[in-house]
Amino acid sequence: MANELNIVLADKGLAVTCQRYLNGAAVSPAITLSEVGVNTGVYSGNMAGAAGNYALAFIAAGENVGAGSILWDGTQEVTLFPIKTKTDALDTTRLANCSTVEITGQQIATI
Repeated sequence: MANELNIVLADKGLAVTCQRYLNGAAVSPAITLSEVGVNTGVYSGNMAGAAGNYALAFIAAGENVGAGSILWDGTQEVTLFPIKTKTDALDTTRLANCSTVEITGQQIATI
């Protein structure tokens, strides 16, 4: 995976880093984020490290400009609630009282 660490800031052209914390301890080194495009204020970087639930501090010019967290399995972000897409198999066992299923206004199945 790539670009798991993201922040949008009003200020453009900054040098932004992401300091990771695991179990309350800072993990070195901080990860450098790059601005996506030119003067967009969108900063992105690649997560690295051992598996764990990380607290994140985004820093620019020595100031904390944002915070977040990421659940990491050592190679990719862990999604606790996978999002179903129209191409995923539809579980009809929970749809006994429903005749039509819609996602974002598009009918995907009639039972």
